[in-house]
Amino acid sequence: MPVKKDTEENGTAKFTINNGDLIALNRIKEQYNLKDSDDVITFAIGVLSKANGGAVSVTSEDGSITKFVPADQLKKQDE
Repeated sequence: MPVKKDTEENGTAKFTINNGDLIALNRIKEQYNLKDSDDVITFAIGVLSKANGGAVSVTSEDGSITKFVPADQLKKQDE
């Protein structure tokens, strides 16, 4: 699994990021000219927080709009 929460206690969580997700994290850092990988995560949290549980829309250079939502496999399963 490329992203895995290792621990969470006292308001602090530690994650392991590897494989393709680590490559993507570093690529995004460069594409957005961010200081470090922490800022990629902060930026992503800000974008998703602003979406308030809805889709995140991205407008491509050609003007087309793509909406992103979590894949079903990432969502909690109804019990």
